[in-house]
Amino acid sequence: MIRIVTAKRLEKMAAEREWLREKLAAVQEAHRHAGDREFAAARERGREHAAAQREIGALRWELNVAESAANRLRAEVAELVEEVAAADTALGGAR
Repeated sequence: MIRIVTAKRLEKMAAEREWLREKLAAVQEAHRHAGDREFAAARERGREHAAAQREIGALRWELNVAESAANRLRAEVAELVEEVAAADTALGGAR
């Protein structure tokens, strides 16, 4: 009788161990998938960050080009203003 009870308890414990092993495997697999998803999301954020940095660099370059063109235009306008003032003075002095 004791052997039967002990055998049944051992069977039950073996079944419980197997169930726990399966549950552990499922949890580990879910954890691995979660880690994979987290890694993929981090890589995507990294790609987005790199793309944003490239875009910022391009925009800064465009801004520098525009500021340089604006400075050249200001210098050209200043020269033209001086030429007009000199011509006006010359015409005013010739009258």
